[in-house]
Amino acid sequence: MNNKEIEKQMETAMMDRITEILAKNEEYSQSIAEEERLFDWLKEKLEGESLKKLDEYFHAVNNTAYYIEKLSYLQGMKDLRAFCKYLDGKEDIK
Repeated sequence: MNNKEIEKQMETAMMDRITEILAKNEEYSQSIAEEERLFDWLKEKLEGESLKKLDEYFHAVNNTAYYIEKLSYLQGMKDLRAFCKYLDGKEDIK
């Protein structure tokens, strides 16, 4: 199995695992509920272009956070794999 295939399997496993963990986490659920409550309040107070831009801003911030989390987790998995290979004497960590 080549590195691209392994990385794709790691990404799939990571997404499944994170989804499972977040679904069971009370603090995460509370945080999402608070976000929704505050955003609903803002939607009631704003209208037109201001509301549209606020919605676009939240989507952009959430996308950025998603990519940071995803890339950080995947890099950690790659580093762990490289370290395990190093310990096994198969190759040096690069």
